[in-house]
Formats: sequence, structure tokens, C-alpha cells
Amino acid sequence: MFDLLKAADSANNIITLNSFLKQWSWRNGCGLVNFHAYSLLSVFNMTDTNNTNFGCLLIRNPWGEEPYYNTSFNSSSSRWTDSLVAQVPFGIDPRTSQRSDGIFVVPIELLGTCFQNFQIGHLRDDEGFVSTWYDKDDASSGTQIYHFSPGKIDDTLYFTTENYPLGVVPTVCTTGLFPYAMVAL
Repeated sequence: MFDLLKAADSANNIITLNSFLKQWSWRNGCGLVNFHAYSLLSVFNMTDTNNTNFGCLLIRNPWGEEPYYNTSFNSSSSRWTDSLVAQVPFGIDPRTSQRSDGIFVVPIELLGTCFQNFQIGHLRDDEGFVSTWYDKDDASSGTQIYHFSPGKIDDTLYFTTENYPLGVVPTVCTTGLFPYAMVAL
């Protein structure tokens, strides 16, 4: 898995991860918010003074903070040395960036423990691919059928869909109403 992610990262593909939803609770066993998306900033190796190699993922919570990540190489881990920190990409110090910027390091061995899946967005514009966006609002009732008639196809045709279970979409997005009342004091 590390080699696949490393190759995608080297190709400058966009990579995201989803936290593992093992049980209905606010945080999973790694201290990450359940059922939440994270950005994969970099896939890299670190080597300690004993020549032990660590395959690592540099991850960011888009909320800009991640104070509860609690496994290997968390911000308060005694494993961090100045030498290891110097090997983290972009000059990031994970001892301080976890709380201030939501950036933290996860060893590749914990990928399946902390995250349920990952997605790699392959950028193919330079190969002549184009993207067209079709959006249907309020398509919640019944089966939706879409027809597409492509022009001449002489190569691969890709489709993606985005579906959101109603419980995942915030109430304000579906009703325009906030789930709380504002009271003037």
C-alpha cells in the first residue's frame, strides 16, 4: 500500500482518507473524528539513529486542528527527535503542528487502523481528458435515472458519482434552516 500511495503522491495526485467508522462514537481508536475526511499531504520515509526505516503519511485535518490523535508519532510522542522532525516534508514540526494546524504523522502500519479507505484523484488533463459537472439538487425521492450520449469514444471513459446519505449532509444544506435558534440578549 505504501508504494501505491508513494507513487500517487510523486505524481502530484490529490489523495484523501476517510477515518474509520467502527462504532458510533465521536472518535475512533486513533483519536480521530469518526466518518471524517482528511487530506494526505505527503508520503515519505524517516530513518532513526538505529537505521530503522518508517514509512509515514503526513495528514491534515481540514478543520485545522487535531488535538486527539493518540497513536505512534503523535505530537507528544517521545519517539520524536530533532533528526526525525528534520525528515518530515515541508519543514513541518509535528510536535507543534498537530494542535495548531491539524497536521500529523501516521505510520503506514496504522493506515487500516485509523482510516477506512483512501481516494486518489488522478489528474489527467494533460492526456486530453475533460471533466463535465452535472449537479441535481433535491434528488432525494425515488430512483434517479440519467442518460448520457458521448461523442466518438476511442479510449477509456470514466464516470464518478457523489452520493451523500441524508444523515451526512448538514441540515442547513437540505433545509436552509439552522438546527438551533438564535436568541438576541
